[in-house]
Amino acid sequence: MCWKPITLCSIELASAIAFGNTCVVKPYEMAAAGMQRFMELIHSACRPPVVVNLVNGRGPVKGGVLVEHAVFAGDILHTPAQLIDLSLSSRFCHDAAQAAQTRSELVHQLADTTTLLFSGHFPSPTAGLIVSLTDHFRFHHC
Repeated sequence: MCWKPITLCSIELASAIAFGNTCVVKPYEMAAAGMQRFMELIHSACRPPVVVNLVNGRGPVKGGVLVEHAVFAGDILHTPAQLIDLSLSSRFCHDAAQAAQTRSELVHQLADTTTLLFSGHFPSPTAGLIVSLTDHFRFHHC
């Protein structure tokens, strides 16, 4: 049984769970049995209960379903305030103009669609939809 995927997954899950996020884990096909046991341990040990879902199957088949209608924004959006003023950049943006352009393109593409946006920087819950208003956008938590 290969434990490396479980070790790597546990590092990512620990931080996500600590901040109250819901997680979906799609392991490598050859690590499915070990990951199933790992999920059982998580569900039995965590108090309060956490939402961690396991999706098994071949990558292109199952993994594609996970991301067909969802986007992880990463560092493109640091705060919901950037939806009010797309030109706002954090001090971590190396190129503020490029960051604003990328953010604007992403937000306009996702606005008023059913595509979920996952932000690693927004307060929990971190999944939601982008809604366009008259002169800015809003993040609607799901």
